[in-house]
Amino acid sequence: MRADPLAGLTEAQRAAVTHPGGALAVTGGAGSGKTTVLAHRFAWLAAAQGSPRRLLAVVASDRARDELLARLAELVAPPYDELEVVTFHALCHGIVASEALEAGVDPLFVPVSRADRVALLLDRLGELTLRRHEIRGNPAPLVASFVARIDRLKEEMVTPDTQMERARRALQLAADGGDAARSLAEREVEFAQIYADHDRLLADRGALDHGDLVLTAFRLLHERPHVRERVAARHRHVLVDEYQEATLAEGAVLGLLCAEHGQITVAGDDAQTRRRFGSVGGRNLADFAREYPEATEIDLGPSQRCADAIARVASAVVAD
Repeated sequence: MRADPLAGLTEAQRAAVTHPGGALAVTGGAGSGKTTVLAHRFAWLAAAQGSPRRLLAVVASDRARDELLARLAELVAPPYDELEVVTFHALCHGIVASEALEAGVDPLFVPVSRADRVALLLDRLGELTLRRHEIRGNPAPLVASFVARIDRLKEEMVTPDTQMERARRALQLAADGGDAARSLAEREVEFAQIYADHDRLLADRGALDHGDLVLTAFRLLHERPHVRERVAARHRHVLVDEYQEATLAEGAVLGLLCAEHGQITVAGDDAQTRRRFGSVGGRNLADFAREYPEATEIDLGPSQRCADAIARVASAVVAD
């Protein structure tokens, strides 16, 4: 016998779990029960429709996936192979793999890691233009920095062509800015070419990195309405944990995935946004409110697992 999905919940948590439909944002501090609400809402929706089929939960990591599946095993009746809990990476991989011909990619494409790409660029270093960047004896750190920057650009949906346009514009503006400005702009043009070469080398091998998977999924859903309808039909309600951690590109994919039905529940807290490369990466909860102006927002309040004073200190450290 499964546990009651409404048992032991606070009033706010119960309201979120039993939200009748449409877009819903569940907010609250660390430890306020956002993931609990997501698990119980998944179970409540599964009970309401008689099956967890066509429910999709998206989480930020493999560890979070395992934890959510463990919770759902206590709340949802078997068979558990119908529980669809995936990371953003797995979600986009699944969309692209199932619609490979529509996406124009090799159905046998190979996902590659950051380490794989660093090794590839090092192996083909002689084909890269590196006149403006200093290698300093060991090229590995420089190449790794290129790959990390490429990943950040893909998170922000910046293509090699767009990056080259930006770099050339900067070079024009730097014409009268002195040697230092011109040198910096020339390095930017060179990096944009390395970005293009990086993607060309991956394409030659039928490989896609994580950024490619997300951007390919976005283009597929954006440019092929019939595919968007087909994919959306497989996921009639989408629940997203740690929504503030989604990149711009991942948020765009989620928006298209739910465009047909608008049934999306997100849980998050902007105060917990991880800092990406020296800057705050998340702005997605504010974006969610703009994209779904009719959305219901339910605030779960402060932490349920630690004293208010500790919660205030934690929030202050994050905000600093």
